[in-house]
Amino acid sequence: MFNVGLTIASAPNSAGKSRGLYGERLRDRPITHLLCGYREKCGNYQLLEQSEGRPCISRRVSVLLESSLVCTGLSLSEGRRIIQDTLDGFGMGGLANRDITTLSGGEDQVIHLLDSLLLPAGTVLLDSPFSMLDGVRQNIARRVIHDFLSGQGLAYRRKNVLIASVEEPNAIYPLATRDCVPTTTFVDEHGLLDTNDCHAMALALRRCRIERSDERVIRCEELRLDAQQPIFRNGVTVELRTGRAYVITGPNGAGKSLLCRALSDCLPRGIRISSGSIARTPDSGATIYVPQKCRRIFLKHTSRELYVTVLRRLGFSSAEVVRLFGFIGALRDCPIVETSSGAVRFLVHLLAVLIALSRSDVSWHIADEPDDSLDSSRRALLAEVFEFLAESGKGVIIVTHDRECYPYAMEVPLK
Repeated sequence: MFNVGLTIASAPNSAGKSRGLYGERLRDRPITHLLCGYREKCGNYQLLEQSEGRPCISRRVSVLLESSLVCTGLSLSEGRRIIQDTLDGFGMGGLANRDITTLSGGEDQVIHLLDSLLLPAGTVLLDSPFSMLDGVRQNIARRVIHDFLSGQGLAYRRKNVLIASVEEPNAIYPLATRDCVPTTTFVDEHGLLDTNDCHAMALALRRCRIERSDERVIRCEELRLDAQQPIFRNGVTVELRTGRAYVITGPNGAGKSLLCRALSDCLPRGIRISSGSIARTPDSGATIYVPQKCRRIFLKHTSRELYVTVLRRLGFSSAEVVRLFGFIGALRDCPIVETSSGAVRFLVHLLAVLIALSRSDVSWHIADEPDDSLDSSRRALLAEVFEFLAESGKGVIIVTHDRECYPYAMEVPLK
């Protein structure tokens, strides 16, 4: 099991994948014991943390990647050439001189994935390596990982790779060849949400009486942003109305998250509207915006106190709260940030929807990649409650790489 090759640990959210990689043992998580054992036996290893857990350090992309090449035996010129070729393969050749803190979520994920594979470790532990990547770059990342397993590309020796992910194992299997065969797959069903319970919760929400407000409109006209490089070169023109759901799609680096922040009137420091405009109807109402990295939104609160407060406001009794919502693991007394990254994302996005339903002054709900790193049951549940939120008269705007998850929504594509 611990020879050179690929091991895939596939399990739903809250099964203990990350804790197993980081070395924390849980008695009731069989997958955690597997991953702890893998980590302890593999010796020299490099860990790619989930994007939520990585520190944000200002550093040029080329400096980060070149520093990882020091122990590979490659000359600096040869290393730079290979790095540039690899970035070109991802369609990110212009990132070498960018600061990491200015990259989009998907671009940041690619750079840290390459950094983990470059470092001189015999084993690489990858925690949700395909999160935040569009479909094209997910396939490229799988090919790069395959090359490392077979000693090609950037690899200076064959590596042992463990991937922990909510993805089905067969999504990674197609890359297997005779010299690179997955050695072990572990599928843990702990934490899967029951479909009937999910349906019961969705039906209960649909029985809530939500006060509908007048239609509100946001219109972007030839919108362009200015950062270290121009964003939306061709301008973004779109009209958004409450009572409908929209999905913003496009490749990594297209500016999806920045468009959301512009619509929420919370652009990051140093980024401004260079031309065009955003017009809103008078009294456009409040906006709930859940960013890509949402782990620290409710830093000190427990999920119990937050969920009970909001659900009681929606008219649910204490008994109904436990009966309808207890199964999602939302009624824990520990702070939300102490749960797994996937569970945090699910809890925060579901809670934000409930808050939007409970407040008549909220007109817009913007969710940045809510389905990222979620297992299929949690993803389907969020999609259903977003649909109900739009039917309740709210304007719902979702950034996603999975268009098919929201068939009811209108698409706003970015190039």
